[in-house]
Amino acid sequence: MTGGYYDNSDRGQRIRVLQQMLGAVANPAPAVSGRYDSDTRAAVQQFQRSRGYPATGIADRRTWEELRRLYSERKIRPEGIRPFPARDRRILSRERSDLVMIVQMMLNELRLRYDALGHIPLSGIFDRETGEAVRLFQRMNRLPENGEIDVHTWNRMAEQYNDVVRRHEP
Repeated sequence: MTGGYYDNSDRGQRIRVLQQMLGAVANPAPAVSGRYDSDTRAAVQQFQRSRGYPATGIADRRTWEELRRLYSERKIRPEGIRPFPARDRRILSRERSDLVMIVQMMLNELRLRYDALGHIPLSGIFDRETGEAVRLFQRMNRLPENGEIDVHTWNRMAEQYNDVVRRHEP
């Protein structure tokens, strides 16, 4: 992500989530490759046109927020979350990012496994409610209860999320 926008220099988990959301609400649907390729750009342009936005093909903040809103309203799950991409990266309280939104989405799906987890709004903001849910998840999984997302917490959460999604597919 460069300058707050998604473009053809981006790769990885956030692009896969973007592609999965586009696949659920846009036509044509790009392949979930983790690369911002020409198909992804075309899907973003088509989505932007359908919403009356300038069809730049760049997933700017307004495009991302509208896509995320539509996606969450449909209660569609991404197919799978991959291991955390950076061993030294942490997601901390008050962070605003798409990775936080992915954490919130995973926590919401994990309510199917853990009754104690409550619904977390998909805001992309690591707020108090998100931090409490992370600490509860860490406690239930015998991880250090620091309320931060590190490689160990992310990977345990992703593993369980993927298992829940597989078990609850239609």
